[in-house]
Amino acid sequence: MLTGLGTLIWTVTIDDADGYVAAVAWIAGHAPGPRVLIGLEFTRSYGVGLSRAVQPRR
Repeated sequence: MLTGLGTLIWTVTIDDADGYVAAVAWIAGHAPGPRVLIGLEFTRSYGVGLSRAVQPRR
């Protein structure tokens, strides 16, 4: 994961839904406030699990 300026702050391998949940929890735990903006860059199905995991819960 990178900061807004492109500095590497965390490296993680995610290969299942639990990994996506862990990544989102890490992001939320390190966010400076209650609102979080997540940008995803991926090709086809590689990022679909993380994309689903970061969708707002209703």
